[in-house]
Amino acid sequence: MDEQFKYSTGMQVTFLFLYVGLGFATAGACTILFSKLYLGATQDTMTSAIIHSKDPFVLRVVQVINVLFVMVLPSIFFSRTIHNKPFQYLKFSSVISGKQFFLLVSIVLAALMVSGSLGMLNEKIPLPADWVSYFKEMEENYNKQVSVITNLNSISDYLAALIVLGLLPALAEEMLFRGCLQQLLSGIFRQVWIGIILTSILFSIMHLSFYGFMPRLFLGLLLGYVFFKSGNIWHSIAIHFLNNAFALTQMYAVSLHGQPETEVLQENLPLYYGFVGSVLLFFLIKLFNRETELVISTRYLRN
Repeated sequence: MDEQFKYSTGMQVTFLFLYVGLGFATAGACTILFSKLYLGATQDTMTSAIIHSKDPFVLRVVQVINVLFVMVLPSIFFSRTIHNKPFQYLKFSSVISGKQFFLLVSIVLAALMVSGSLGMLNEKIPLPADWVSYFKEMEENYNKQVSVITNLNSISDYLAALIVLGLLPALAEEMLFRGCLQQLLSGIFRQVWIGIILTSILFSIMHLSFYGFMPRLFLGLLLGYVFFKSGNIWHSIAIHFLNNAFALTQMYAVSLHGQPETEVLQENLPLYYGFVGSVLLFFLIKLFNRETELVISTRYLRN
């Protein structure tokens, strides 16, 4: 075992579960305190007051609380506990080169074509009628919350949404899922691809959206692969943020024309888009890998 690691794999799993569990408990306590102080809610009305709130500030604060305590802090505490150099363990390497960033933007655009088609396939999965009703209701409730929390009535609302729903989740989820969980699972099973696949499944399940399961599974696989090949978490954070930012930009553009923002969330693409996107993605990934190898070798020679 690497001498920089302080604990066995079994203890690492224990620590990760412990920190995430404590994070959930702390986030819950902070949310209760906030709902009492800001909303004047009681213990019985707290959940309903938050879920049905029409105030974007409320949902944005709850979002930040959960992102901070459930993902960011547990990731930092976990990596600090098991490794002598926590940010090195999380793969916070150097910044992204200009060419790499251009390729990442292109990869996101191609990936959106694939995920849009996967959304179409996801909807065609046969389910019992009562299951369909349940999942549709969950999706509608989620879309309503997104509509409230974004509240894209001005450029300032758009910029706030980019931070709260774009950047913060990208940073936090990549730290927890790719930085911690993927590396941990890859070590347990001694196979990188098993770690990537299992992490991607858990990543998609975490979003609690049946009709978004396949697109998010695909996104997780892409993020996991790029994280592994580049050895730099900033690359997967960039892809994740660009993916979120593209959806938010679409929602803002739609809102400027007086149309419901949630239409963007429900939009899927024909299957041939997925085929074209897959071909483009294949070549873009090859170019990205080549550029990343060049950046790494250049940095190595300089050192």
